[in-house]
Amino acid sequence: MPSQLGTPGADPRNTPLPKLRLLLLAPAGALLLVALGYWLFREQLPSHLVRHAGPDGLGYSPTALVLLIGGAVAAVFFAIGSCCALDFWKHGHWYQTQKMIVSGFLSAGYAVAGLLLASLFAVRGVSPAEATSQSLGLGLLAFVLVFTAAIWAHIVLLPAGRLEEPFGS
Repeated sequence: MPSQLGTPGADPRNTPLPKLRLLLLAPAGALLLVALGYWLFREQLPSHLVRHAGPDGLGYSPTALVLLIGGAVAAVFFAIGSCCALDFWKHGHWYQTQKMIVSGFLSAGYAVAGLLLASLFAVRGVSPAEATSQSLGLGLLAFVLVFTAAIWAHIVLLPAGRLEEPFGS
């Protein structure tokens, strides 16, 4: 059973307020940041973004559609990570594997939000005819960097995972 606040060895990260901040407020803030970026720069954004670069050339999609679908993907990652975390905590099943699952899903949500923001800033002020795959590359770089930073942040911010018990003991 997870330790409770006020008991010896209690982890303050395992109380309701830090859980609320980590699992609801921070992900909502990331999605709001993407929406705010689009709203602020919508006049400076091209009507279409590069969404694919392959041997057959560049593939374009409407900017709003790319952001909407990307935001939905990030929201699904956040929802899965948050629901898993709450379920693991509720059942007292918070081991290293469960922490890794939660960290991975939450970090993927932040990475997608980072990809969207980087793509927005990369094409800001660029005409649709000048749009290149550079925005796609910058977005992917942001994905990797944000994912890495978020994993490290979750290592610190989430409660420590307990060691697994050996099978059969």
